[in-house]
Amino acid sequence: MALPNIDEWAGPDEELGVHIREKHQGMLEAYRSERSLLQEHAQMEEDTARGGYANRQIFELAQNSADALSNSDGERISIMLTPTHLYCADDGAPIDRDGATALLFSHMSSKRGTDEIGRFGLGFKSVLGVTDAPDFFSRSGSFGFSRDWSAGLLREIAPDMERYPVLRLAQPRTRARQWKHIPRCWIWRDGRTT
Repeated sequence: MALPNIDEWAGPDEELGVHIREKHQGMLEAYRSERSLLQEHAQMEEDTARGGYANRQIFELAQNSADALSNSDGERISIMLTPTHLYCADDGAPIDRDGATALLFSHMSSKRGTDEIGRFGLGFKSVLGVTDAPDFFSRSGSFGFSRDWSAGLLREIAPDMERYPVLRLAQPRTRARQWKHIPRCWIWRDGRTT
């Protein structure tokens, strides 16, 4: 079995990485202009992770994978729980700019106005119930979030807040970081991975 070539995955300076950085800068500008957004976004994430979406992380991640499969010729979803990580992978369509935007914001799902599951754009935010630093790996570009990193940036804008939003500020990931974190059990017989 040949391993996938990580050089074929998009790096942080390609289209999706540029998009992530643009959204990051735009969000920082919005927070500087309207500090109330910081509190609103932090509370929304807390409510989602601990309230109506609590204990739904596996379901929500599997649903995102099912959506990626529905837009491709892919057919596999893998979920793995280790002592330190929860992984969810699929061989569906790679994430695009609209998908990344939907993860960075809320209520921006492309499924709004349908009867499909996931039309509110909140499910991914449930991961904050189990991690402070989720990563998203895709052939089209990878990115990650960190509670500590976001708080460090946002503390410069609003030093007096108790908590800060996490999933509004993302960092593009390098190919090396992507490869380091892909469990080898996800490299399927045909050499494809997420």
